[in-house]
Amino acid sequence: MVVPRFMWVKARLSALAAIAACLVATGCSSSPAVPRAATPPHATSGSPAASARTSRSPSGGGSVSPSTELVAITGDDVELLSASTGAVLESAAITPPLTAPIGEQIAVDAPLNTVYLAASLGSSCSSQVVIAVDLDSGAWGVAAESALAAAVSPDGSQLAYIGVSGASCSVDTVTVENFTSGTRHSWPVTGPGQGVPAGPELTTLNWAPDGRHLVLGSLRGDFSGIQILDTDQPAGADNPVDVGPAGEDSSPDGRYSDPAMRPDGSIVALEPYCWGGMGCPVQLYGTSVVVLVADTGGVISSILVQPGDTAVGITGLFVDPTGTRVAVQGGPGGTALYEVSSGTLHLIADGILGATWFPGG
Repeated sequence: MVVPRFMWVKARLSALAAIAACLVATGCSSSPAVPRAATPPHATSGSPAASARTSRSPSGGGSVSPSTELVAITGDDVELLSASTGAVLESAAITPPLTAPIGEQIAVDAPLNTVYLAASLGSSCSSQVVIAVDLDSGAWGVAAESALAAAVSPDGSQLAYIGVSGASCSVDTVTVENFTSGTRHSWPVTGPGQGVPAGPELTTLNWAPDGRHLVLGSLRGDFSGIQILDTDQPAGADNPVDVGPAGEDSSPDGRYSDPAMRPDGSIVALEPYCWGGMGCPVQLYGTSVVVLVADTGGVISSILVQPGDTAVGITGLFVDPTGTRVAVQGGPGGTALYEVSSGTLHLIADGILGATWFPGG
């Protein structure tokens, strides 16, 4: 019997509820084996999951329109926000409550109304997990162990995440799970010609619009901080390929960060206040948002430029699927959510731990 993906996720969340409660409430010293449900088929245009996307999409049409809503995590709740007013359109209490640290990068599987986010449920490597949160009920379960960040492919068929591996919990792999085929593949991510892992500063990943390439962000390495991984090819000297000018390998700061590719092939990224190797103080945040050429890293234009002495620190960058709307997270405490419009920051909401755009319809 073919099981729609929304039924698969509901069953998986239900089956993992006891595990989640144990991890959060009692602080289990080691994560129990996570049961895996049967591989779900990919949602098609006639499936209930695809119908759910149409009903939730702002335009209700079949083509992709600019997003008008964002999904945000506040710690206690998962919320759907109006990008124009900041009004909470929908809210669900995360159940059971998460007392563990939550990563800023989150991802949305729109047909399933499911949000993926990273959480630290303990001190072991396997306790660094990606969890799936149901937008309607707030129920959650573990989607991937030994993982730090997640991204859902544009068609919803693949989940990518940064993997933690080895005895020292090195953050040096990217894994992709294909829901359609039930397969899982991993790629080691290395610096150019170094033959060594990029290290614990591999921080973000976003799918390119083609659903084949992943755009990776890293704080360390002898490159600009941006790499592109071809998920149809094995790892090699040119996979992932490095984008842009080289930085200083020993310096963790001074890199582009949170890169995301737009449909036209350009890359939007956070630009640091000054570059590594220039004697900058360590700053693990950006101050400006730029548009780059994907193959050379050359700057095409600037979306946001802030004077260094009055700059609002930006720790997260979110580009909607059409590439036309940009939001950032930062400010005092790093919990303010802004939209970047006409070169200025417009506050949407505060008290945010992580956010992303809900795809338009």
